[in-house]
Amino acid sequence: MQVPDPKIPKAWPALKEVRKDTLPKEVRRATREATKTTYKKSQKLAASGKAADKKQASWFVLRHVSLLGWVLLQLDQVAALRRLFPEEPRRRRGIPSLVENPFYWLLLHTLSLGDNKTSEGILLRNANLLLYAHRHSIPPYLVVEFIKGIKDAKRINEKVANGEYEPWHPLHKRPESVSGTTTKAKASSTKPQSAFDKILARDWKAQLVDDSPGEKADDSDDDQDSDRIE
Repeated sequence: MQVPDPKIPKAWPALKEVRKDTLPKEVRRATREATKTTYKKSQKLAASGKAADKKQASWFVLRHVSLLGWVLLQLDQVAALRRLFPEEPRRRRGIPSLVENPFYWLLLHTLSLGDNKTSEGILLRNANLLLYAHRHSIPPYLVVEFIKGIKDAKRINEKVANGEYEPWHPLHKRPESVSGTTTKAKASSTKPQSAFDKILARDWKAQLVDDSPGEKADDSDDDQDSDRIE
């Protein structure tokens, strides 16, 4: 699906300067700037303490982390972030690597700027929602609407691990019968269920996704100043 290049916020000037040949240290600086401004804005949105405002702040973070990850993946600059996450090589079992799911580490970095009380399970689920959206080439400005419409979203970790797609997507696999042959899917399970799904299905009619994140060598030194916001 052909989508326009994402619009980078004015609050992220350093990211606007990042290119495929940008030095890793400058990519990390731009990432710090983006995550810090995103966190600060989310705190303002949630300042009232009301549940609705907290929810809005959560959606804001997901949308902007989706945008940041989208840009870095497009520029093959994900590997440049490795020195931001010294704990990544020693991650616990079940936690994706930076290349497997950069959205996990970008979310973790953003939320860790303050008093992060998000459980590891919720963090992984949200990161997988963003990765699932990226696999479907959902642009960041539509990621919240896409997440709200995901079929069987409670299985998101399993869906990501199994390489599943939404019913409207060309790569969606129909269920197999006991004998191993593909069964005829019911119309209700393969047809788009909303106007939003219909638009996505239309745009995807003859196109496939290549969502493999690129890698880039990282051989520069980096400062280790704390980004934590008190």
